[in-house]
Amino acid sequence: KEEGVPLLLIDYPLGDLAWLENPAVTHPVLVGIATKLPNLRRIIRDVAKEEGVPVLETAQRMIGPEGRFFDEADLVHPNPRGARRIGQLLFEKLRALGWLEAKANRGRAVEPGSSGQPPSP
Repeated sequence: KEEGVPLLLIDYPLGDLAWLENPAVTHPVLVGIATKLPNLRRIIRDVAKEEGVPVLETAQRMIGPEGRFFDEADLVHPNPRGARRIGQLLFEKLRALGWLEAKANRGRAVEPGSSGQPPSP
């Protein structure tokens, strides 16, 4: 951020965790993630607010009638459809922020509307 590079935080999406209400589900890693995830999302929002950084909220947009975005056996990693959905959400957020107009100049972002050339000596 101090170097002028735009920063965007992304919350952590997870598959539909309603199945965790089943007492037969005992996988410690998934139960642990599901238990800690709300706190992690809150921390991401708090840090973003404190630092004045936008957040791409994907969690609620990765569950719904549009279909499955995660493999049934692994509700942590998106399947190919989920990866496309995250990419779509990221594209929409970057466009809404006006960051897609930025041009790359020697590996650094340049303000929209500038020439992208270094200043004359």
